[in-house]
Amino acid sequence: MNKDKKKEMARIEKGLIAAYKDGSLIKLWHKHFDAPLAKIHLKQRTLYKFKNKFIEGIDPSYEQYIYNPYLE
Repeated sequence: MNKDKKKEMARIEKGLIAAYKDGSLIKLWHKHFDAPLAKIHLKQRTLYKFKNKFIEGIDPSYEQYIYNPYLE
C-alpha cells in the first residue's frame, strides 16, 4: 500500500487485529490453507530462521502472527 495512505493502513491493521483476536482470521486461514499445507508435509521439513536487518528496531509484536507449522 502507498505509504501516504496512513488512515487506510491503520484501518486495515485494526480490522486484522480484531479478526485475529476473535478467531475469525484463524478460522478463515484454516479453511483455505489446511488442506494445501497438509499435502506438502511442512512438519517434516527443516525450518530456517533468518534475521532481517530491515526490520531491526521495530515493535516485535508482529511475531505472534507468524505461522509456525511446528506448533500446529
